[in-house]
Amino acid sequence: MTANSTVTVWNPTTNTRIVLHGLDIASGPGGTIVFRFADTAADIINTYSMAASTTIYPRFSGVECTLIGQALQAVASGATSGGWSITAYGFEV
Repeated sequence: MTANSTVTVWNPTTNTRIVLHGLDIASGPGGTIVFRFADTAADIINTYSMAASTTIYPRFSGVECTLIGQALQAVASGATSGGWSITAYGFEV
């Protein structure tokens, strides 16, 4: 994922919801990354501000999307060179 972009991290199968319990986030350029279900600020899960060349491993007891079939998105901002690497952990119900 490059900076200043939005990507779908996880697109659930039809008629299911995502239950997120962890992320691995690696930042090449540094900046801010926002995770959300859907396309609105009301559906933001969390925001992380990271320095360049940093990796973090946030874990949750479970963050469940309330909308069936809604994707998990990441919105990155920061330097326009380098990139972000994201791994999401969880399951669908």
